[in-house]
Amino acid sequence: MIRQMRYYIAVVETGSFSEAAEACHIPQSAISQQIRALEDELQVELLERRGRRFAVTPAGQWFYQRSRRHVAEMDSTIREVRRIGTGEHQQLRIGVLTGFSRRIVQNAISDFVASHPCVQTSLVSGTHEDIFQKIMAGQLDMVINDQRRALADHFVNEELGDQPLYAMLRQDSPQGRQNSVTMDGGSSSASSCPRRSSGPTRPPTGGT
Repeated sequence: MIRQMRYYIAVVETGSFSEAAEACHIPQSAISQQIRALEDELQVELLERRGRRFAVTPAGQWFYQRSRRHVAEMDSTIREVRRIGTGEHQQLRIGVLTGFSRRIVQNAISDFVASHPCVQTSLVSGTHEDIFQKIMAGQLDMVINDQRRALADHFVNEELGDQPLYAMLRQDSPQGRQNSVTMDGGSSSASSCPRRSSGPTRPPTGGT
């Protein structure tokens, strides 16, 4: 049926059996027969014939939309299985902010690779500016970092999780002996460090 779907899509999009036949490289009589056979199999009229003209029925319009998605998915499946069969791999270049737990990121990537065997990944770490410049230059496909700048509309941005901060204080400092410290009170002697969190709960799929 997939071939008949392709013929039907061509007929609907060209609005002509003769143009569809030319686009599909088959005789016009053959494409007409294939559309009739498709309707017989579905037991529904897809096209309402009016002499040399036709109109798409409501069922035909619904089937056209579904056929386009199905054919596109089948084409993608064919490309992927051929890529697997020939050993061809896709490349995914990932930039990670320096200081992020490489173990957590690598574990997430391992899960991703396990479900996408034809994708080879490479991991590059750097500062915010380093990895931002690389993705802007097309040297990276995605980056994993915290948000230091406004999200750009020309990137796909996905939040992977929250990462709280801790303040480290010397125990012999005045602030270290207090039960609580405000940011103003600890700003001169405290340094903030990200907590070692559990990281993303799913493989990275994109974001800046």
